[in-house]
Amino acid sequence: MTPQRLAMLERVLLLIHGMGTAAATAVLAIWPAAIPAAIGVRLQPDQFIVCYFLSGAEAALCFLCIQALRSQQREVRRTVFQVLIVFHAFTAALSVRPALQTTNLVVILNIGLRVLLTALLAVAIWSRGSDREEHSKQ
Repeated sequence: MTPQRLAMLERVLLLIHGMGTAAATAVLAIWPAAIPAAIGVRLQPDQFIVCYFLSGAEAALCFLCIQALRSQQREVRRTVFQVLIVFHAFTAALSVRPALQTTNLVVILNIGLRVLLTALLAVAIWSRGSDREEHSKQ
């Protein structure tokens, strides 16, 4: 993959991720029962605090993506991608058991999306690593 295409892939992934986490931040903060209800979980108002905690985490990931988009340093983007890989890989892995217990289509699709994102993020940073090795040889 050419350095220009790789840079474009990185920007697109960060932009999509930033927009997704911004949307999740808003939904979890404004309509805290909406996302849990989409997977069949009914929360009482006194349980919304969990959604507010998740909203804060989503806001932090959104901020991380924005900072990576603004940064010109490869190491910053690499670190952000690694954080996002860990987040999505662990969330996908931890979601497998509930998916098997409920066979909820939304949960299964969410796992698939997280696996796809993990793979795309990994390709981007590993390609960048081989790009760095090529430049050091020259």
